[in-house]
Amino acid sequence: MSVLHKDAQVAGGSDDKVYYLNFTTSTFMKRQKPLTERAVSMTGKPIENPWFKERFQNEAAALQLLRSQAKIPVPGLRSWKEDSEGLLFLETDHVRGVQLERAGDE
Repeated sequence: MSVLHKDAQVAGGSDDKVYYLNFTTSTFMKRQKPLTERAVSMTGKPIENPWFKERFQNEAAALQLLRSQAKIPVPGLRSWKEDSEGLLFLETDHVRGVQLERAGDE
């Protein structure tokens, strides 16, 4: 069973992860894509990033450090781990604001 709440909406993604927003729980989640949904290499096998877990671990540590030391809005880390499907996820509080891609328009 997945950790995704039924109200989570896809907000974007990349080759190896999907981003979700949940306005019911005010959370943001990055979740590893299942192998069946990832891009494939020239050999036809799904592309796997050997550093994926380390990246999530570092991001979780950086969020905790910034939240405790900085005076800027930093989302609170709710959790990061493997779900019951063996996929990594990182869940934070959703911080409202201007999306970076739209920052120049304001």
